[in-house]
Amino acid sequence: RFRPVCRRNERKEGLSMIKIAPSILSADFANLERDIQRISTADYVHVDVMDGMFVPNITIGIPVVKSIRPTTALPLDVHLMIVEPGRYVEQFCDAGADLVTVHVESDTEEKLHDAIARIHAKGKRAGVVLKPKTPAETVLPFLNEVELVLVMTVEPGFGGQKFMADMMPKVSAIRRWIDEKNPGCELEVDGGVDPVTCKTCIAAGANVLVAQYWGKGEPAEIRKVLSIVYRISVCISLLFSLGALCCPEIIMSIFTNDAEVIAAGCRYLTVIGWVYPLYALG
Repeated sequence: RFRPVCRRNERKEGLSMIKIAPSILSADFANLERDIQRISTADYVHVDVMDGMFVPNITIGIPVVKSIRPTTALPLDVHLMIVEPGRYVEQFCDAGADLVTVHVESDTEEKLHDAIARIHAKGKRAGVVLKPKTPAETVLPFLNEVELVLVMTVEPGFGGQKFMADMMPKVSAIRRWIDEKNPGCELEVDGGVDPVTCKTCIAAGANVLVAQYWGKGEPAEIRKVLSIVYRISVCISLLFSLGALCCPEIIMSIFTNDAEVIAAGCRYLTVIGWVYPLYALG
């Protein structure tokens, strides 16, 4: 389970809440509802939307956002990795997105300002995203308008990439500008964030972490444990049955010296010796 982390920092707020946003890009798409419910203690559900043009991959679109909206009370953090995102921001808002982020590289500055305004007109939060090679200064024209800035710490398009630690100076610079110009704005990082690299991100000033871990392997591990428990229980039941069938008098004599009780117990153990293995194996 994901749990928010409180971290004391040097800024005036004293305590800042570190938020976790698991990405459905790492979930089991055949069981999205199940996986989304598994991260009910997170802060956001991060939804990666790719069009195959802005990035070299295609993932999901408006119908999937609309479908997962009823499955969780968590805010949907929809990251649009698409060209000319202004064409679709309103539809994603209507589908259930609570926060819509657009890449500064995806359109002209004028059109991006318009997209942000239309997100706000829908009563939703807006954010901008920077690719690794995009200078930190690119965010400045938008900083007073958005509720979140997302810094990519991998090249967008595919999950499971190695964390780019050289993005941390960019994160630190944007954190300083946020504190100066728009303290209510959140700073998110996405890409290669794990229990080790998250410490570097937090130290640089990020307060929202896009996580790639969805408890992968959890069902397999549960099945493995259950399999071991099952085998142990079968072995115990077979040993018990063998003892009950072969030497019930010895077993009963452990508990009593009364001959009548031993005789009754032996009959009972004989029945159990035949029935219990069938129950355990069934």
